[in-house]
Amino acid sequence: MASDQVAKRLANQYAILKELNAGVVLRRTDLSRRLDIRKSSITSIVGSLLEKGVLREERPGNIRSAVGLNDDSFFAAVASVSMHGVQFARVNLRGVIEHHHTVRPRGQEKPKAVTERLVKGLAKTARDGGGTCLGYGVSIPDVMDGRRRGGLRALNLHDGCDISLAEELEKAMGAEVHVAPAVRCQLWSCAWFDGWAQDLECILYLLVSEGVACALLTRGALHEGPHVYAGEIGHVRTGADGRLCSCGGDDCLETYCSVPSMISDVLAVRPDLVVEGAADLARLAVELADIGDVLNESVRHLARALSGVIAVMNPAIIVLGSEASELSWVLKPMLERHLRDEWVGVHAGKVEVRAVGHARDVALRGIAGLVMDRVYMTGEFSAHLA
Repeated sequence: MASDQVAKRLANQYAILKELNAGVVLRRTDLSRRLDIRKSSITSIVGSLLEKGVLREERPGNIRSAVGLNDDSFFAAVASVSMHGVQFARVNLRGVIEHHHTVRPRGQEKPKAVTERLVKGLAKTARDGGGTCLGYGVSIPDVMDGRRRGGLRALNLHDGCDISLAEELEKAMGAEVHVAPAVRCQLWSCAWFDGWAQDLECILYLLVSEGVACALLTRGALHEGPHVYAGEIGHVRTGADGRLCSCGGDDCLETYCSVPSMISDVLAVRPDLVVEGAADLARLAVELADIGDVLNESVRHLARALSGVIAVMNPAIIVLGSEASELSWVLKPMLERHLRDEWVGVHAGKVEVRAVGHARDVALRGIAGLVMDRVYMTGEFSAHLA
């Protein structure tokens, strides 16, 4: 088959798989009509995918049967790295997280130790249970230099940590490993498994966690930009209190609106309280008015930093994620209110904010979706077992 024919067939196959993503089932004629692909091509590609076990028929052997992804037979082995440890999981084609387990850090560690743990954990995750492992992915809490393919600068590591994580993992595992920043993974989870990208032209994802970052999806594609720091709004100056930031500057957004900074501000008002994380912040904000006021002031800084980005990009929705879904839901109405205050005139009241679940679980689903997108695009459905 000529190279242009191969490319066209792969493009059509990718379109079919994307259309059937996340539990959708359709007949061949419906796929042909929706995708504007000839029925004969649909029949040929679907037949090949049925032979490989990627698709299943609701009525096996019936040419008129609806077909869908064979969700439980294929999975991605993925990890999410954070200051709190490394989470490993299998994620199937429907986005269901399975065989989930966490490995806690052992104090300060060298990059080699983290890499070795990732290799061992991903390999074990891929081998546990049945099914075919389509590939590996790692979500990291850091910006990425595309030339170095991942880094671990945001972690509590010993003796420096600016390494090419993807290359180190691939060398050890003998297979491709997709590495991406957590905030982009979380956005991709919304697009890939929840189908938001099909209905919305532009989505802005906002993560409030150990730091503050955002990611943008336009016309179904992640916007990464030509430089390293795309989405790093956490280091935009938003105040004048002289708060020192880990980046070496002062009054960065994350010194006002990250989870650690909000905890610090709460304890400055109520030193008698025990606040250990995002879930505690959410609970206390609901129970105590003065704590709600502290979080509300933090969100005011967040809205100010976001307003210019939103005015330029005009996203259909803003998706808000955090370490705990409870905190996302508490911050959501505050953010909506402050954005309305920032946007006088034509934009006032026209932004929709949505909250999502636990950020680390969303990151696991998102990095798995990026692995699956790559496999759908290349058509390489063979097993990857380290």
